[in-house]
Parts: sequence; structure tokens; C-alpha cells
Amino acid sequence: MVYTFAYGVLLLDVFVVPCLMWKRTYRYACAAALAFHLINSQLFSIGIFPWFMIAATLVLFYPYRWPQLPRHWREGVRKAVSKPASLTRLQQATVYALSVYVVVQIAMPLRHLL
Repeated sequence: MVYTFAYGVLLLDVFVVPCLMWKRTYRYACAAALAFHLINSQLFSIGIFPWFMIAATLVLFYPYRWPQLPRHWREGVRKAVSKPASLTRLQQATVYALSVYVVVQIAMPLRHLL
């Protein structure tokens, strides 16, 4: 039973996001994710985490369902998806600095391979 749960969760983690993004499998993947998080909330004492993850599943809400959302939610989605303005010099410098920081953080643990 332990191996079944372990490998089942592994397969769920690998395939749930692509299945949530594909219209044909969205309902099944959503049901599997919901069942997984509900089982986690019953088996383990991990607080509110499973409930947050159920809510986070809505981030991958398939776009064909957007017309069914309330009007003020659709407007918020349109604003979030709209084309971003060009970056200011300060924002460009910040992006550059963060990029260098991320590269250093990845390279430091791997420096023995260099």
C-alpha cells in the first residue's frame, strides 16, 4: 500500500499540471488533485496547506471557462494578461541584479563541477 501511494503521488505530481492545461483531461485532473488534497487533509496534520492548494488549483483554470466567471473577475484576468509596458532603467537594473543573484545561487553549489 505504501508503494502504491508513493508512486501514485509521484505520477500525480508529474502529470497533474499538463492534464490541468489540456481541455480533455481537465476535469479528471481537477478531481484527482482535489481527492489528493482532501486525503492529505485527513491523513496528515498539516493545517491549512491542503485547502490553499485546492484554491491554487484554480490558477490553472482552463481559459474556455473564463466566460462563465463573474464579470469583475474576467476584467481582472484581462488586466493581468495585458501587454506589459516597457521597463524603466531602475526596473532593468533590478532584473539584471536579480538574474546575477540567481545565477550565483545556482552556480555556487555546483562549483565543484566547474
